[in-house]
Amino acid sequence: MKKDLNKAEKSLVRIVKFLLAFVLIFFILYPVNILSAQEEDCLSNFIYLPQIQQILKERKIIPGTQKGVYLTGYSMGLVEKREEIYQLIEQSELNSIVFNAKDDSGFIDYDTDVKLAEEIGAEKKYYDLDEILAEMDERGIYSIARVVVFKDSVL
Repeated sequence: MKKDLNKAEKSLVRIVKFLLAFVLIFFILYPVNILSAQEEDCLSNFIYLPQIQQILKERKIIPGTQKGVYLTGYSMGLVEKREEIYQLIEQSELNSIVFNAKDDSGFIDYDTDVKLAEEIGAEKKYYDLDEILAEMDERGIYSIARVVVFKDSVL
């Protein structure tokens, strides 16, 4: 009886070792498989650690000191409204704008290059994101894009 139990224990240990090795190899290779399966132009959407470090060095506003206003995607698309808010920021202690990049309904409020968003009609195209960010950067305004997740009725 003891001999059979010993064989069973050894078999169980072998199975556990095999499963652990499989899981370890899977998690090591999984991100590589995802990246190799993606289209080459999709890789440009990733932000790597050196880029994040560079962004943090260039930041003009210390995190946690933002005082801002919120604008919907539609409001961000109105030049007059943006100018009004820019003037308000210049005349007050405000220093940032929170704006919708993806709203509560799942619509993307700017002109995006994401093919799926275009195909399913999830683009609103209220504003040009690059243009907006350049405007705010020129004026020293801290930009905060609001992205609602887990609410995608459009998708």
